[in-house]
Amino acid sequence: MTDSINRPDSPLARLYDYRIRSILEGNIRAVVDLYSERGVLINAANPDEPEPLYVAGHEALRKFFEARAGSIASVRTRFLQWAEGKRTLMAIARAKFTFKDGSSASVLLHDSWYLKKGKIAVHFVGAIREPIPLDREQPHEPDRW
Repeated sequence: MTDSINRPDSPLARLYDYRIRSILEGNIRAVVDLYSERGVLINAANPDEPEPLYVAGHEALRKFFEARAGSIASVRTRFLQWAEGKRTLMAIARAKFTFKDGSSASVLLHDSWYLKKGKIAVHFVGAIREPIPLDREQPHEPDRW
């Protein structure tokens, strides 16, 4: 499921793996229970959508994961970066998703969590499909920062 390169053997790494395993097993209740009651997922992982999707609260999270998790057969990840604190996680990985219909997708995945009382309170996720489509390249304009 995951490649442990650049990852510590830590409670957050195990929580990350548990979340992925629960999604693959279709255990949506276990996934949703990892989030605080008012937890929010900010999903910018769909490159076809111009705006991120905000999913807040257990009921909305349940519907979100139910709509997506059933199509995934497996996922392989190779972590490129991993950083964590007591209540924070940031992971960047190359991920290959294989779907139950036999299709697959490779992405550069970014996950960031902020936890409150051991639960995910804020979860940012983004993905770039690989190979990276150059027709969507934006000019680099540092003066605008």
